[in-house]
Amino acid sequence: MDLLRAEKIAEIENNSDRRCRHCDKQLVLVRAILNMETGILIHLFECECGERIWND
Repeated sequence: MDLLRAEKIAEIENNSDRRCRHCDKQLVLVRAILNMETGILIHLFECECGERIWND
């Protein structure tokens, strides 16, 4: 996947109820990346404590 060629194509609302495994606060969706070769959508969530979780 070539991230250098990535371009913004949509806005995605953060409607996740996922919680941080370290501090139990709600995670915020900061990126959603579509792999054009596979069609898989990858979500990056971040917490106030700095924890980041990839969900694909």
